Amino acid sequence: MMVGQIYLLLQILNAQKLFINNQDGTFKDATDTKVFTDENGMGAAVGDYDNDGDLDWFVTSIWGPDPDDSHTQWDSSGNRLYRNSGDGTFEDVTDVAGVRKGFWGWGSCFADFNNDGHLDIFHVNGYLTPNSKLQRFRPKKFFDDPVRLFVSNGDGEFTERSTALGLDDTDQGRDVSCFDYERDGDLDIFICLCI
Repeated sequence: MMVGQIYLLLQILNAQKLFINNQDGTFKDATDTKVFTDENGMGAAVGDYDNDGDLDWFVTSIWGPDPDDSHTQWDSSGNRLYRNSGDGTFEDVTDVAGVRKGFWGWGSCFADFNNDGHLDIFHVNGYLTPNSKLQRFRPKKFFDDPVRLFVSNGDGEFTERSTALGLDDTDQGRDVSCFDYERDGDLDIFICLCI
């Protein structure tokens, strides 16, 4: 990362914005719309997943399992992972990393869940409960989206392992905090639900 460089990363409606601190009290809009291509960013996490000393950016979004679904009112091309190049630019590494398919993503966090020195990515999902007055606007396929845990392989790629590791929650998650709640040396997950 450029010494003393401060980034401001924003999710604004259906777009992500990158502002770089000019170190004079102002910011410069450095958004590259050819790189930041996600739609419907719902949650974000910042962390150094590739251990190169600069902060990378994960954005949750909507990934529809059926791209031809006529009920889809929003674009649904999935999550994004933007790798910080260290010079004020980012690169979309979503497909190489294997983190696109996350259903209707919301809150997320970077954390090293297996203590291997590489950050993993966790995010919650869901759109509406079956009893919601708004359910007629969305297909039922988003009612029971599972949480996602993308475990780092240590080489820039991730493997989705939520079910294998016992994280099979399908409630309506909206936000998440990943921290050592019990102070016992391992990470815990606190999920904020929409009920």
